[in-house]
Amino acid sequence: MAIDWTLLIRVRERHRTLALDRARRERAEAETQADHLRRAEAALDAQRQARTALWSDVASGHPDGLRIDDLRNAAAWSRRLDRQVAEAGAAADRTRAETVRHQARVAECRERVRQAAAECQRAVQMSERARSDATRLRELRFEDAAEEASLRVWSRSREEG
Repeated sequence: MAIDWTLLIRVRERHRTLALDRARRERAEAETQADHLRRAEAALDAQRQARTALWSDVASGHPDGLRIDDLRNAAAWSRRLDRQVAEAGAAADRTRAETVRHQARVAECRERVRQAAAECQRAVQMSERARSDATRLRELRFEDAAEEASLRVWSRSREEG
């Protein structure tokens, strides 16, 4: 059974090209996801700063002391801000987990590209090896034929001589 090395190399090149295209898409998606993560972490930081600012404003806004109503209002607002901080933290955690999944897919795609490139290189090397083996075999056959022809000539010349 003869192997069509040109076809095998084309198939391996196609696999490598497809793997590269997928790796590019995954990398773009991972970059988009990283942007989402940066925004989610910025939103979390903003919520934390708002909560901190509330209590700073409450404490600095009343140098004479706070009334109970002021404390109740500040505490109610603080609970609302705490919920927002918790929600922003949960959103950031989900986004972080999704970012990690995207990065893992990018790593998998890079590995597939490496494997496809290695398979393509192996196919090229095998093709070159098969071509050199065929050339060497032709040369050996030619040498054998030349040797046989010279033996016949020598044999005839001995018979005639």
